[in-house]
Amino acid sequence: MRTQYRGFTRAELLRHMVARQVSHNRIGRSMRHYSWKSDSPPRSTSSYTLEGSLIPPMPPITALLHTRNAALRLGRALEMLLPCAEILIVDHDSADATTRVAREYGARIVPADIRATANRNHYLDQARYDWIFCLDPSESITEGLQATLFDWSSLPVLSVGDATSFSLFVREQIAEDWRTHPAAETRLIPRNWTRWNGRLPAYDPSSIALEGELLRLTYP
Repeated sequence: MRTQYRGFTRAELLRHMVARQVSHNRIGRSMRHYSWKSDSPPRSTSSYTLEGSLIPPMPPITALLHTRNAALRLGRALEMLLPCAEILIVDHDSADATTRVAREYGARIVPADIRATANRNHYLDQARYDWIFCLDPSESITEGLQATLFDWSSLPVLSVGDATSFSLFVREQIAEDWRTHPAAETRLIPRNWTRWNGRLPAYDPSSIALEGELLRLTYP
């Protein structure tokens, strides 16, 4: 993917990939509140017409990752985050090439503030956008989840209804096998989120599960 799109800015990649996903007419199964017609031409991602009214699309997504000496695995996590308009790295005094790898993928880096330990929302305030996708450097999204996030970003705002968060199913590498966790984990949250489990959002039983998986890998 990096070779195919080498030389493109992140904004150009986003415009290209969103247009491609809209033309593919794919939406996550749990988010089919909006009806697409397969014989309709692709629409502009800047707005949609719903019953004669202009409906703005969902706001962009900021990806938020906490890092510490994660250079060997960080690239694998970041290379699949094209649906995110911003990558925000909170770095905890890495002594390796973590920050260099992050910059190669266009990430914005802020140093971890020890005073913010008791208030994780400090880092949400650093995000440029109102929806935050939280993941660990040891994780990576599948192509299916990537497509769903593109679709989510291009849906009309009304299509998510009263949803306050979105969750993902995790498939974890254990030795040479893979295990799918039975319960989804809440990972896509609004800026005003206040419930945390360490550096990741606490589980919200009312969150909507998105199609696709989050891979948690043991080895770099």
